[in-house]
Amino acid sequence: MKRTVSMILLLLISGLNATQLEILYSDHVSAILTDCHCPEDSLGGLIHRVTYIDKQRNEYPDLLLLDAGGWSNGSRDNMNDNSFVLPFYSLMKYDAIGLGVSELKLGEENLISLIENKEFPVIASNLLRKEDRKPVTRQFIITERKGSRIAILSIIEPSLGNKLLDKFYLDDPANALKPLIQELRQKADFIILLTQSDISFSIALGEQFRDINLVIESFTTAPFEKPIALESNGYLVSYGSGEGFGFIKTNAEKNKGFTEFNQKFVPVYRNLEIKSEAKELYEKALKKADAIEIDSGRKKSCSEKKGEKILIRYFYSRTCKYCMEVTDKIIPEIIREFPLCILFYDISNTSDYKKLVYEEQELRVKRLDIPAFTFRDGYIHGEKEVNLEKLKEEIRKRIQQ
Repeated sequence: MKRTVSMILLLLISGLNATQLEILYSDHVSAILTDCHCPEDSLGGLIHRVTYIDKQRNEYPDLLLLDAGGWSNGSRDNMNDNSFVLPFYSLMKYDAIGLGVSELKLGEENLISLIENKEFPVIASNLLRKEDRKPVTRQFIITERKGSRIAILSIIEPSLGNKLLDKFYLDDPANALKPLIQELRQKADFIILLTQSDISFSIALGEQFRDINLVIESFTTAPFEKPIALESNGYLVSYGSGEGFGFIKTNAEKNKGFTEFNQKFVPVYRNLEIKSEAKELYEKALKKADAIEIDSGRKKSCSEKKGEKILIRYFYSRTCKYCMEVTDKIIPEIIREFPLCILFYDISNTSDYKKLVYEEQELRVKRLDIPAFTFRDGYIHGEKEVNLEKLKEEIRKRIQQ
């Protein structure tokens, strides 16, 4: 009888020691500030994420918010949008923001200009300067939730990023993590590692360092519906999509780690009401973008056909599946057949989106759905209207004029 009572007391004490943590994580956000303007895609952008996070924090005041990397679009030609991602993250009060390969593609000077503001909780545990081997930015962050101290680290697999670097380099993650985790054993109750690496590499790190309770992997582009249980008693998760967030609920016990673990994926839709702070920040991005001079340096495809070429503007989004089909199949066909030049505008970029708005005003149309082709005197738009035969018909009309 006494033994039974003791066992019950132990279980009760163990339950009291457990802390329920709510963790929301993102990856592959790709500097998409607003929705894609395409009817078949109802997903939102950063301006909608602000509303979603606000609602989640009302329900879970101690929510831990992390980004595992890939928050920029990786383009040095579109630093305008990249420069607004971290201010949006600051508005959402992210606890830690990892770096990914797309951030390294921006170039070292551009990267530093984005992360030098200490208000942005950017971390990179294995990104060092070649000249003195010192960290480029913070190597970890410790935050507190419900009395528990949680450390967050972030690594990039060297083989993925070192070829993009000049004055910086990516240290071997095991070499970088070993002293950091030794330090964090004394400072934190739980450790989370954000990784930009393939799955096997991330699993190996999670099992090598048994103090790591959770690995959030962000290089993979396919989500894992179920978390991977590691031999070290930790877990590995991956959302692998910029569509929304991975949401985790877990019971965390000191000296035991995460004893219960549940995850779901949550898309963020464009029908969410936009908060005034997010709208104001987005309008700043629009104001900074130049809509009139946007044609200079524009990506274009021109036919080799002789004769005066028709100028066509093509508006699409890298998040629009049908747009990719138009880009890969329809455009090459019309380029071969007609004398024309096509200018490309990816409206995932704010400056290109602003050009779309400018075209709507010039053509006196309320809304152009993508994919959209505009001419000097007209347009065709949307998945129902844009097809090879319709586009050929519109081009022939203008050749005959």
